Amino acid sequence: MDNQWVEICYNFLIFAEYLIPIFFKLELLLFIFAEKDRNPMSENIQQKIEDLRKELHQHNENYYLLDTPTISDYDFDMLLEELRDLEAQYPEFYDENSPTVRVGGGITKVFPTVQHKFRMYSLDNSYDFDDLEDWEKRIIKTIDEPVEFVAELK
Repeated sequence: MDNQWVEICYNFLIFAEYLIPIFFKLELLLFIFAEKDRNPMSENIQQKIEDLRKELHQHNENYYLLDTPTISDYDFDMLLEELRDLEAQYPEFYDENSPTVRVGGGITKVFPTVQHKFRMYSLDNSYDFDDLEDWEKRIIKTIDEPVEFVAELK
């Protein structure tokens, strides 16, 4: 039985002698390919997120402080939605100052403060008549009395 035990240990060591270098080579290859594939993509995503944040901050400043918007509300909303999707997919790039977390920007002092006689309800992001009809139904349900609408061009 002692000879059998020695033979088992010897065979294991010979097997391990061949197996361990192969294992380390495989680990090294996996590491190299994982780093090669992961880092540039991650860096590209992070750069895309930072670029979108910077662009949206600039648009917020143009809109809220300078009163000179440079893109349509729809285009702004599409950029914001793209950023929101990327941040959801890559939470490791979270930033508390992202336009998806902070609403708007500062408020311009060009216009006087106005007290409205009735509460103002926002359309949120409505891009078609279905959105508008849904909004109207919510308002009518909320107020539960006759409703009149006033619309002004921006």
